[in-house]
Amino acid sequence: MCDRIERGAVLPIKEQPDDGDFTGYTAMVADLWLDRDFTLRARAVGLSWLPFVAPPEHAETQEIARERLRRTYRLNDEEKQGLSRLSRKQGGRIAIVAAAVASRIDRYPVWRLGLFDEGRVRIDLAGEVTYAVDAAKALAEQERLLGPPPVGRMARDPVAAGLYIEKARVLEQRADALLARVEAFEEYRQIVAGIQEDANRQHWLDRVGSIDDLDAAAQAVADGMYADSLRLTAAESRAWATVYLPRTEPISAKLTAPTDGLT
Repeated sequence: MCDRIERGAVLPIKEQPDDGDFTGYTAMVADLWLDRDFTLRARAVGLSWLPFVAPPEHAETQEIARERLRRTYRLNDEEKQGLSRLSRKQGGRIAIVAAAVASRIDRYPVWRLGLFDEGRVRIDLAGEVTYAVDAAKALAEQERLLGPPPVGRMARDPVAAGLYIEKARVLEQRADALLARVEAFEEYRQIVAGIQEDANRQHWLDRVGSIDDLDAAAQAVADGMYADSLRLTAAESRAWATVYLPRTEPISAKLTAPTDGLT
């Protein structure tokens, strides 16, 4: 059961920048899995971000919490190993996918607009990731309690075998429900991506549509007339050169001729 995630194969499995840093949402997953305080990673003090700063120097606000999630972090070996262990569990892989989806949504510029608040359709990205990690931890503990299928005499015991099958089916349904929730989360991301595309299109139309057709046409006529004037000036320059250059030859000859008796 722990290896089943076929339905989620189309979802992004990880979200890690090319430079090796991890997104804030993935770092939060690592901290939640290791029972650490994610807010200690970066705290706003004045105009700076510093780690491990306790109150009253640090005052937590919604803006600070959002910016912390939008930063990237380098994880140490223990944290990377924690993510690796998490990724080997069914619920853990789902939680990592939830972090990737949340990170992508948060990077859309349109996500920072007020339309999601005005329509009351904004969801709590950090809340979704936190829920997925908590569910993954609970599922992992329940799978640990369930253990491997009974063997030997216990396997032949109808009560024991029946109880194991029943509990395994319940955990499987729990994992499927969690995966369905993250799939819906990904569908929400696709909607936000579509809104971003619409916003990009409208921005392009507004930018290109702002071009003044009359002004552009007038400038085109003026530039054409100026080009004709330049061509006329060039032709006149060529004609004047044919007259002027021969007149300068005698003067040049006098200036360059050797002069006897002068030192």
